[in-house]
Amino acid sequence: MNRSTGETQQLASKILTELKEQEGSWMRVDGILQFSQLMQTKYYALQILESLIQTRWKTLPREQCEGIKSFIVGLVIKISSDEITDPQMKTYLQKLNLVLVQIVKQEWPKHWPTFMTDIVGASKVNDNLCLNNMIVLRLLSEEVFDFDVEMTQAKAHHLKKTFCGEFQAVFSLCHAVMVNFLVFIV
Repeated sequence: MNRSTGETQQLASKILTELKEQEGSWMRVDGILQFSQLMQTKYYALQILESLIQTRWKTLPREQCEGIKSFIVGLVIKISSDEITDPQMKTYLQKLNLVLVQIVKQEWPKHWPTFMTDIVGASKVNDNLCLNNMIVLRLLSEEVFDFDVEMTQAKAHHLKKTFCGEFQAVFSLCHAVMVNFLVFIV
């Protein structure tokens, strides 16, 4: 194969686009995220998953939704628990966070009523995870309060009401972060 770099990239892009358009391509995402060494491939797999969440989540069996949710939550926790210095890994975590927020928008509060207490509780594990969880909460609040065009008004209103109803947990987390910061600098 005597291909130039540009031709190789075009071929790879074509193959990935065809994969994305296949009906069951999302079922390969977990393997790609676990075993691929290329961040671009992982990022592409997350795009496939994000598309599934946004367009077909409600048609999936509950056990598949739960499996995807658990897998993504576990991956976010694993990656964000340690300090990340690699720019590609930071970008990967950012995309994972966006996918997690898409899942939260579909699942919370009906199928994931403990989301807020889960994320606040997990924030107490370590500072890196806490920082990432604050980022996830910020992304979620932006989606909910800036009215995401992909959400119906009723869904946006329901999420706003739920978020405000559970804001005490978020406030407590922010308060604890500030207290720890003040103790640290004194």
